[in-house]
Amino acid sequence: MLVNTTTRKKEGNTENKRPPDYLLSRVSPTGFAPYRLSKLRVLQRTSGFKIKTEKERKMKTPYDPRHQRRRKIVKNLFSQFFLKQPFVDQVEEKIFENKNEIHQLIQQAAPEWPLEKINKIDLAILELAVWELKFAKDQPPKVIIDEAIELAKEFGSESSPAFINGTLGFLLNSKNETKH
Repeated sequence: MLVNTTTRKKEGNTENKRPPDYLLSRVSPTGFAPYRLSKLRVLQRTSGFKIKTEKERKMKTPYDPRHQRRRKIVKNLFSQFFLKQPFVDQVEEKIFENKNEIHQLIQQAAPEWPLEKINKIDLAILELAVWELKFAKDQPPKVIIDEAIELAKEFGSESSPAFINGTLGFLLNSKNETKH
């Protein structure tokens, strides 16, 4: 980490003024210098403020490769309802292999909505999200639900995000209740 040094005149001499070496030590994983990190930790303890890591501070964009991959998978799952075609991604194959179990879970979460009446794009988003929640388990559940809601906002109707949030929230809560 480079530090901006300033030149100061002192009785005719020029001297570089730089922070002491202990302040120039390595930057912590949160991206803050150690002296600032100690102040933030005090703030965190007293007010519940959370220090975010560099990864957490990055803004989520629609150009994120994981989001792009999910978009592609949802589009392909949606097209499978109308035209049977070869699977492009392994995830699609795995979803198709577990389709009966996934549909049972969706029916448990939304019993008032038969699968035939659920909007096909919503069903495709739910299939992907339920598969990620129950079978893949490679992402935190909140990330999966948030991603599904974003896809519903992008592809679904006005009520799609709320429906998908409610369905996946029910599945997540039922999953947590069975653990306890």
